[in-house]
Amino acid sequence: MLLIKGQKKKLCYLYRGILERQTGYNYSWIVTQPYHYSFANKLITVPKGFVCNGATWAPDIESDSWLIHDWLYCHQKFDDDYPCSRHIADFIMIEILKEEGGIPRSMYRWAFSVLVKINPFKVFDKAWGEGKKSGTEILIKE
Repeated sequence: MLLIKGQKKKLCYLYRGILERQTGYNYSWIVTQPYHYSFANKLITVPKGFVCNGATWAPDIESDSWLIHDWLYCHQKFDDDYPCSRHIADFIMIEILKEEGGIPRSMYRWAFSVLVKINPFKVFDKAWGEGKKSGTEILIKE
């Protein structure tokens, strides 16, 4: 597995408010240079202009795992159009956290692993269903 980091930046509050009024979603980040991730002979590319909310309901721990995870929840397939399941998207996030290492990431990885297994109130199922409606059509051109 290989992560080629792009760049992302936090959206200003004014722009976040405009996007939320237009889309109904609370986006916090924008990709300014593409990210690429290789997993089991599959490539995932998060393009420039993709907006997402970051680590939902969790503190920001300077990880790129949520960015790939959000893209997969929105796009639900790899670059070659091969389908990606919710469980594979969750597994990829856990693997990226493991690769990034460090105490905060290992704690976050453990907590995320537990949460996706118990899926309280079906939040991950709901996010998977809503993801397709929320993300891929919103690619901002800077």
